[in-house]
Amino acid sequence: MLDQVRVGSADYVLLRRFQARKTRLDSLTQRERDAVRHACMGASNKEIAHQMSISLSTVRVLLWRACRKVGVSNRDDLVRLLSSAASLEDSLRS
Repeated sequence: MLDQVRVGSADYVLLRRFQARKTRLDSLTQRERDAVRHACMGASNKEIAHQMSISLSTVRVLLWRACRKVGVSNRDDLVRLLSSAASLEDSLRS
């Protein structure tokens, strides 16, 4: 029973962190969301630029702004955060 309480507490903490980050994700522009979505699917910056019909430097700026808004320092952390957030959200729905 005590182990379940600890796991529950850890889940609660993760949920609170996710909710705070989700609020920040809601502040992303549509173009930032599109660039982030492509990055999460494994596309390189060059591929994102081609798919969105924008320049490579614009992709870099969009991802940089998204990182700042969400509170992470780089693209890898952004993708990792969104992957773990999606996994957490899916597990909490079950």
